[in-house]
Amino acid sequence: MEKFLTSLGIAGVILFLLLGIAQIYVGFLGIEYFYGSIWAWVAVFCAFFLRIVFPCTIGSYFGALYVLGWEWYFALAFALPGILFILPATITALISSFNKN
Repeated sequence: MEKFLTSLGIAGVILFLLLGIAQIYVGFLGIEYFYGSIWAWVAVFCAFFLRIVFPCTIGSYFGALYVLGWEWYFALAFALPGILFILPATITALISSFNKN
């Protein structure tokens, strides 16, 4: 049973990494579609080196919606994991900025 749970965890990590790579790629496509390739590369640079992933997350929604032609609810479900990770970090940053007395 322990081997099964370990292999299940490893498979989950691999699937989550693949989802992240797909979100970055579709985010690149979405930003490139609306703003051009230079801004898409800037967003990817910000995601990797500055840890600002919000543009790629929003770009992944619009990339899935307009470039790939998905329905809005599938595009939202595709972009939602990125938003769910951004939200707690934003709330933590806001609370810590108020606590600096």
